Amino acid sequence: MTDIHAMNALKVVLGGIINGVAVITFVIAGAVVWKPGCVMIAGALCGGYLGAHYAQKLLARGSALLSSQWEWQ
Repeated sequence: MTDIHAMNALKVVLGGIINGVAVITFVIAGAVVWKPGCVMIAGALCGGYLGAHYAQKLLARGSALLSSQWEWQ
């Protein structure tokens, strides 16, 4: 496999399967404390979406700033 996008997709799919199996295992074992768990799920979802959103904006701004500095010199 040489396509970086295909490798990343495979990594994400396998990670999701592994985490899904772990969640099912912990739920069946009764080892989940639901109230704090739901707060953590909400925080992880918000952090993931907002982090990706702002990272793209900051990287775009940073690369534009960096390229303008290189042109100036």
